[in-house]
Amino acid sequence: LDSLAGSALGVVAVLITGWALGYAISGTQIPVVSSSVRSSVILGEVDAVMPGAADQALNSFNRVLDTNLFPRYLEPFQNEDIAAVQPPDERTLQRPAVQKASRSVVKVLGTAVCDRGIEGSGFVYAPERVMTNAHVVAGVRRPFVVVGNQRMRAEVVVYDPRLDIAVLAVDGLGLEPLDFDNTGKAGDPAAVLGYPENGPFDARAARIRQVQQLRSPDIYNRGQVVRKAFSIRSLVRSGNSGGPLISDQGDVYGVIFAASVSDQSTGYAVAASQVAADAQKGRTAVTPVSSGGCA
Repeated sequence: LDSLAGSALGVVAVLITGWALGYAISGTQIPVVSSSVRSSVILGEVDAVMPGAADQALNSFNRVLDTNLFPRYLEPFQNEDIAAVQPPDERTLQRPAVQKASRSVVKVLGTAVCDRGIEGSGFVYAPERVMTNAHVVAGVRRPFVVVGNQRMRAEVVVYDPRLDIAVLAVDGLGLEPLDFDNTGKAGDPAAVLGYPENGPFDARAARIRQVQQLRSPDIYNRGQVVRKAFSIRSLVRSGNSGGPLISDQGDVYGVIFAASVSDQSTGYAVAASQVAADAQKGRTAVTPVSSGGCA
């Protein structure tokens, strides 16, 4: 009996250890390994019976392995569906409307309460209002918006950790707002605009791969969220978070929030129709709200 019990406990310990490592690795960009973990039937079955509190306890460990600062965009043991499309059209970046839209894209900086520097991108969508990702300002009490060489104080007036959207109020911003476009579809040309890796402004041609309903945790890994999102063929890097996916007409198809862990030419944007409620709320919101804790 002792031997049988010991063997059973040993098997359970191995499965739990394997699940913990797999959970962390599944959200990283480790070649081959992360995709293999995602497709593991055994780890998927173990994950199905693990309590939600166990997922939350692994967040810190996951951040040690994952350096790209993007939140999870898929459940940990779900395969990624990457649709094939034609390469992005580099001529999109030369369109006057796209070049004009770039002047409404800003850098967002801050230091979170966990003493971690955070950086991302954002765009002006209403007078003195900037939309970005919630994970860009999570736990940040004094965010700043950088316009050219000027650093401007911002206040978080909308904070939606479920959709990963935040709106910042910036007095005296003076940049032209961008319009939203709800007509984006598979195959459409686009552009990813932002400040990746805390560097200078960067524009990348893109093409929408497909429209997806992505089921994933919120930015705090608490509960499941279904986001209407575009998967796009383009280079998306840390720091592009919160920047716009721009149509060839210079309007906003969506908000960049993640990069693929299995394909370096794939990223994800929350669709404009999905963020409409937060955008409308942010137009008139003037009272600062809490940006929660570190994500």
